[in-house]
Amino acid sequence: MWSLHLRGSYNQYRRKFPTGTFRLDRAATRWRSSAISPCHRQAYIGKNVARGNGFVPFEGLSTDERYVEVLGHELAHVVAIFSNLERARQVDQLIVPTNEMFYADHAKKPNSPLGADLEHRINLRDRLLDELEVDADAAEEAVWRELITVRRQRR
Repeated sequence: MWSLHLRGSYNQYRRKFPTGTFRLDRAATRWRSSAISPCHRQAYIGKNVARGNGFVPFEGLSTDERYVEVLGHELAHVVAIFSNLERARQVDQLIVPTNEMFYADHAKKPNSPLGADLEHRINLRDRLLDELEVDADAAEEAVWRELITVRRQRR
């Protein structure tokens, strides 16, 4: 059985996401997902954070609307992972264990360079995470456009 749990808290497994995180945990046979950190309230908004197509996340949105934008992004990760069994397997076997290995390694020797095996796993993990971001970024932009459209219609 799949279940989705959303929680507004900081997450130690954040990669490069300043405003939201997505993590899958497996406890027995149950997966959990946590998303949305409160960081988006202070997120910088400006042209220097624009994506390649010119989209500026959060531009013109209220605090509540920012939650919706981030939620759309994170839920796109859920759809991308849970709708593809192979991708779910990759997340389970690559992303989650690599993160755990990295944090365990860093706890033992915080200022030491990474071993070659761990560095290779991190590179593979990062490639998969970059792939996962494409659809999530597109979903986030679609949500932002919808929020702006609804706001304009209310005026």
